[in-house]
Parts: sequence; structure tokens; C-alpha cells
Amino acid sequence: MKNRDKTNMKVSSAVNQDELKVIKRKFIVMLAAMGVLAAAILVFRSTAWFTSNKDVLGDGMQMTASDTLFELKTSGSSGLYDEYFEKFDSEYQHGNKTAGANQKLIWQLSSGNNMNNYWTGDGSPTKDDLNKIKRIESSDYGLSPGDYGQIKFTIIPNDKTHAFSVQIHPEMTCFRVDYYTTDDNNQGHLAGDQNDDTFARMESDKEEDKEALKFISGHLLYFYEADTDGNGINEMHLIGKDGFLIENITDNTDVVIYWVWPESLSNIINEEVEGLDAAGSSALKHYFFENPDIFLKKAENDDFSDITIGTDATAEEVNAKSAIITADRLIYSSYRRKYNDADQIIGSNIGYIFLEMSVDIAK
Repeated sequence: MKNRDKTNMKVSSAVNQDELKVIKRKFIVMLAAMGVLAAAILVFRSTAWFTSNKDVLGDGMQMTASDTLFELKTSGSSGLYDEYFEKFDSEYQHGNKTAGANQKLIWQLSSGNNMNNYWTGDGSPTKDDLNKIKRIESSDYGLSPGDYGQIKFTIIPNDKTHAFSVQIHPEMTCFRVDYYTTDDNNQGHLAGDQNDDTFARMESDKEEDKEALKFISGHLLYFYEADTDGNGINEMHLIGKDGFLIENITDNTDVVIYWVWPESLSNIINEEVEGLDAAGSSALKHYFFENPDIFLKKAENDDFSDITIGTDATAEEVNAKSAIITADRLIYSSYRRKYNDADQIIGSNIGYIFLEMSVDIAK
């Protein structure tokens, strides 16, 4: 059980705890009232990976245009918001495995995903149930700061005699949605019900969308596990813009991707983010100081140059930047507020997230 009012003790000595609790509690309520990511739409995407007849793989195996190297498989249940897939891309199909022409698959959901896009009540949800879930004040479904989970799927080779490698990349598309402001019995909706007709994709080149899309890229993050040190121990690594590589696949290969939405700035600074191991928390802390502008809402005169580091910064340099923020109550309180303000902008603008997982043959 996550403690929503938890504030890390490493910075609390300089901060009035009662004040922080009140601010955080109001912040959580405000986000819920604005329908923070009122639902998460999740999907796996795969495309057809073909080589021409002239291409040769491995020790002479030739691929034809009718062959695919692998399929993707998931398990779980369907989601509450499957209708939105057609609004985004009509080619997505129901099922738990890609096969043949079905190369775009609606990802199956489970409790481990923690995306809260599956029905937990008895029987099937009625129209009234769905309306309640999609109501602006509903906090039973969707995401909020402090949430985390796992995304699992399996890569199944169609020919297990020849190794191949894949590049995996999570891709987020965000959508706005409006809510009715008055009751209308003739139309069958109440004030606060979602207006499905307003469901619209957000674009980074639209002025009203830029800020929220920037902040969601820093507040909702993805990690994978790998033994990069060769010591037999898997550790978490932040997934960058180019995704990550899985090499030499010759058999069914399970893939687990971890996602987190850090609850507070102190969790990031003190490397105590729920859902991450020590290596993942350390990588996230470094990433924060590399890119503070995607985590913090700038005031008029902010440029964050005092806390920004380079990609090759040492742990000592990262900790030195941490000390700037945690040095006194006023500095910490200012940066904490900038992080919460960014969360507020996410909650005020983003209604849904469409998550795709692209899996491509590595070049």
C-alpha cells in the first residue's frame, strides 16, 4: 500500500511536515478531480518484418515475402476502453497473439500491469458502469503519481534455428477529452460525464499540447532489466528514445518492461522510487538532472542551469546537484512545487494515453 502523504525524511528536516502533507493532499485531490489519465489505453504494435528473396540470413536461410521471423504473445483480459483503438487505428485486432495478417494486436491486460484499464466488478460492465468510470471525479480507474507496474509479452520465433535480434521501443500517444458541464436527461448524460465526441489526439506542434506532452515524457518512464556487467545479476536500465536491444533470439523470449510515475521529487532525488531497483532509481536520478526541464515547470526566470548535468556526469557530480536542491527549506520547497506543478499540467490536459510497443528486427 503506497502512503500518498509520504515525504522522504532525508529532506524533511528543513521542511515543515504539516505544510507538505496539506499541499500533497490537496494536490492529489485536484488531480483526481481533473481526471488524471482517466484511463490508459494499452496496445502492442507489431508490423510485418520481411526480407526480399535476395536477402540471406545466417548460414544461407532465405526469407520470402510470406515469412515473418516472429510473433508476439500476451496474456490477460481485454480492456475497458477497447473502443478507442478504432478511433486511433482501425487495424488493431483482438486476441493474444499476432499471426499472419494480424500484425497489430490489442495488448491483453492483467493486474500486474497496474494500468487500471480492466473491469474488476462482477459480470460485465453496464453502460452506467462505464459512464461512472469515465466521469471526471472517478478515481477508481486510471493512473496517478506514485503508480507503477509491469508490461509483459513473449517473442516467439517462427524458425528457432537462426538467431535474430530486435529493438524494442515504447511509444506514447496522448489524447484530450472534454466533459459535460450540465445534466441533459434527453441525451442521457450528467454533468461531469465524459463527452466521447471530443476524444482528440494531442500534437507536439500545437501550442496548447506542448507543455503536457513534454512533462509526461519525464514523469511516466520505462525501464528494462539486463545483465550489462556480466555478473549474472539483472538490473534495471532506463529506456531511452532509441529503445533497447535483445540479441540472439532463438527460442521463446519473455520481455518485461517496468513503468513508473514517481510520486514526488524527493523520491527521485533520494533514489527511492517505488517500482524500481537501486540501479533503476540511480539511473532516473541522473536522468532528472540531465533533463530537469521535462520534470519541472519553469517560472518566468528559470533556466535550471544550476542543476543541469551532462550524460557523462559521475555519481559525485549528481550528488552535488542533489545537495543544491536539498540544502535548505526554501530551495527544496521551490523545486518540489515545480515538480508538482508539472504533474498538475499533465492532469489538466491529458485524458488518455495510448501505449504501443514496437518490436523491430535490429539492423
